Amino acid sequence: MFGDWGIGKLSIIEQLRQNLKEVEHCDYVVGEFNAWSYEHTPNSQAGIAHEMISALTTIPRQGKRSWRGDWNDFWKIFWNKLCITWKFATNFHGKKILVILLIVWVGLVCALPILETNPSLEIPVLFGFVYLLYKGLKTIMSQPLAAELKTYLQLPSYQKHLGTVPEMSKNIKGLCEICLGKNIGGKNRRMIFFVDDLDRCGVDGIVKTFEAIRLVLDIPWATVVIAMDQRIILPALASHYESLSKYHSCDPIEIARDYLAKVIHLPVSLQVPDDSSVAKYLASIWNDPEFEASINKVQPKVQPVKADCLKQKEKLNLVDGEKSTELLRDIIADIDSLDIQSMLRPLEKEEQPVEDPSENTGFGQEQKIKFYEWLIKFNLRNPRQIKRLYNNYNLLWSIYAGEWNKDDNAWYIHMLALLALEMVSEHVPFDKTSNIRKEYREAFFAFKGNKQIPDITGVEAENINEAYKLIFDYQASREIDLLKRVEPFVLPEITL
Repeated sequence: MFGDWGIGKLSIIEQLRQNLKEVEHCDYVVGEFNAWSYEHTPNSQAGIAHEMISALTTIPRQGKRSWRGDWNDFWKIFWNKLCITWKFATNFHGKKILVILLIVWVGLVCALPILETNPSLEIPVLFGFVYLLYKGLKTIMSQPLAAELKTYLQLPSYQKHLGTVPEMSKNIKGLCEICLGKNIGGKNRRMIFFVDDLDRCGVDGIVKTFEAIRLVLDIPWATVVIAMDQRIILPALASHYESLSKYHSCDPIEIARDYLAKVIHLPVSLQVPDDSSVAKYLASIWNDPEFEASINKVQPKVQPVKADCLKQKEKLNLVDGEKSTELLRDIIADIDSLDIQSMLRPLEKEEQPVEDPSENTGFGQEQKIKFYEWLIKFNLRNPRQIKRLYNNYNLLWSIYAGEWNKDDNAWYIHMLALLALEMVSEHVPFDKTSNIRKEYREAFFAFKGNKQIPDITGVEAENINEAYKLIFDYQASREIDLLKRVEPFVLPEITL
């Protein structure tokens, strides 16, 4: 989740927390890692581990506080941690526990004849075996949550122990397998893990946090939400990889965006509130619903002017060997295999034709074909990039499905606008002397044409002209600013 400082990222997180509590079909465990608080600790992975364990082993309070409620909460927490610790211990140290129980059993069998002849030794022997069992199980039972997880932050430096981080990752995944998943108390149980205040850290702190986040990114049933200011994060990553760029074909700015793309699967950017949003916000602060209606300011409509297609230079420097040889059925099969159903609410409707964009994923057969065609035309071929664009389109569909169902052409133009913006960020070179990418985007989505646009390496001029004409005609007929509507859902980049 991208947004400038003060734009409301924390408010969105708090609102999401409240909404998750109202979900009936699934229980959500909420964890939070404040990157700023852990910036100067010796091991950021330890901070992630600590917050994950705290979230998984904590039972939220229900209702008002009272001595009886506190007592019930105490027993719930105690029993919950005892069960988790036992499951964790048996999963990771099952053989050790069996050995201890076997030794105790053998000892008791051997001690029975002695106890029969010397009854006075029953109590000392009994206490001895209980103590042996207690010491053995305590060592194992305390190891998972205390020695292996709870004390991570207390160790002087984990950088001196090469095997720590892999073992930490193994233990966290094991604990998540115990606490999360299906059929937990009759409901599915998932985890939402928020990472906040990343943009308050220094360059080293930002890089360390991203490295630590990888510890929990691939855990099933867990979703990581990272709130950050792209104006801080992207330059910080670029600064970190500046020395590497001397030996790389890309400059630091491109490396920074590629690095971010490896971590972020679904980017969403918060925009500066418009006049209507400000009015709604003030009305909520003042608890005055009539205030918003009293403002009632109507923004002047942009009058589109008819224009020709974009003018391109005569020659293009096409990438050598780039050929559109991918099989359509293979690409469509890949799209079918992608799954973001968990982020979309299934629509309880009768079966609809495959070309209807109101399917659960927003991708009917026609949408899949157009998605593939424009990926090829815009030379967008990176698998991670394609998955991200797929997610972005589904999110747009979930927001504008009602509007698109009334306009047969709406889904197509929004998809085209999304891919066009990614094409600009991907293929238009960054220039420190002039913001050519911004100029290109504004020209591409302008209501006035006749813009002189530099050529793009790897993209044919006729494809750019075709996309421009479709977008231009749609904006002119609907009076919709597609750039403003679609840009918040595209992975951001460094801008001058």
